[in-house]
Amino acid sequence: MVERAGRTVALTELGLALLPHARAIVRATARAALATTALGDTAHRVGVALSEAAVPLVMPRLATLERGTPTLTLSVRACDASTAVQAVVAGEVDLAVAVAPPEKPSDDLQRRALLLDEIVLVRSGIQELVSELDVIGSLSVLWQAPGSGVRATVEWVLEQRGLWPAESVELGSSIGVLAAAASGAGAAFLPGSFAAAWVAAGRVTATSLRTTDLFARFELISEPADQLAPGPARVYAHLLETDAEPYGQLPAES
Repeated sequence: MVERAGRTVALTELGLALLPHARAIVRATARAALATTALGDTAHRVGVALSEAAVPLVMPRLATLERGTPTLTLSVRACDASTAVQAVVAGEVDLAVAVAPPEKPSDDLQRRALLLDEIVLVRSGIQELVSELDVIGSLSVLWQAPGSGVRATVEWVLEQRGLWPAESVELGSSIGVLAAAASGAGAAFLPGSFAAAWVAAGRVTATSLRTTDLFARFELISEPADQLAPGPARVYAHLLETDAEPYGQLPAES
């Protein structure tokens, strides 16, 4: 990766190609060392609220962090997006990851874009993989509770297009909606990552809809980051870390 040029040593073409990656590793190592020093030997308990749709994406990364940080204990609750935000406002948790509402919220919390996930139409049986949005006009749609960020996003898109399903059934939780869709009770709008395991098992089919607006925009929500205690600050930084394992990837066994 290096070659001698007179009295000096210069990077080869391969060395130059690897240089940005080497620098990224050095930066990541420095950040990890700094965070570990900040935590010290003191035990830190951090509360995190996750909207249901965020669980399969975020929990593996949180598990990796907790396993590698002995002084850190995470308390995680799964709920709808609205409840997750309320938990931060009330001081019940330190951080939340939830689907952003289609309209700007009225609270003064700090929000950082974290992930973007396509919302797909989930049904039992063999279905087309791509369809027009107006297909829902003939379907019975199974909805999450009103506090769901996914539901709010879908309803906003449908209102903009002047569309609505033939029938609406409110079930509550995202996992309940997914299970009902798998049983043939109707169709459900869910982030692709949330339904992925069921699609892979052949229990449901996920249909992409031809619209540019149907995405779950996951946000990391907290009080101002510079005001967070060391424990929450460590979790906050890890969730934003671009050099960490991809979201949704299970941690490797030790």
